[in-house]
Amino acid sequence: MLASTPFSTLVLELSHSGMNELDQDLYPGFIRNARTLAACSMDSGGTCVQITNSGIHMIDMLSNGMAGQRWPPSDGVPVEITAADANPTQVCVALKGGRLLYFDARGGSLKLLT
Repeated sequence: MLASTPFSTLVLELSHSGMNELDQDLYPGFIRNARTLAACSMDSGGTCVQITNSGIHMIDMLSNGMAGQRWPPSDGVPVEITAADANPTQVCVALKGGRLLYFDARGGSLKLLT
């Protein structure tokens, strides 16, 4: 489970003994030093998406939570996402300035639709 504060994100585990924060080494793909605007388990079996104000991050949960595809790419132009939503096959983000972007997220990858 993800819990977000205005400045960070916690990755939590619910168990019979209660709720515990998971060590960053267990799921290094999650961005923890930023607020999560939206998150979702994707339909591709084992992939999660985390949307922060700086991008969309795909996380492969079957490979110990390693980071997967990212938008914008690390070498791309930085963006500021102001609002976001996701479901198991789609991601939608609103950028500062009012631009709305829609992505197909089937198969564990992001495809910007025009």
